[in-house]
Amino acid sequence: MDYISIFHEISISRNDHKFLLNVKSSTKTEFTHPLDRIDKLINKINLIDFEKEYILNYRLVDYILDNPVYEKEKEAIFNFFER
Repeated sequence: MDYISIFHEISISRNDHKFLLNVKSSTKTEFTHPLDRIDKLINKINLIDFEKEYILNYRLVDYILDNPVYEKEKEAIFNFFER
């Protein structure tokens, strides 16, 4: 990934990027880890990752629950909790 594109104003922040790297490496991040551009971040995460514990973040889950456009992601999170 190009360094410039990561931090361009329409892309994700450093906080978002750190969280994304942890998701890609299946590493848990603190539930309270700050996220800034959640809508941009969600688009960079694979749907299957929303069924894993390492995706759990208060701001991310709240954002998904509050936005009906993310029904697939919401369903995947619910699938995780149903296990």
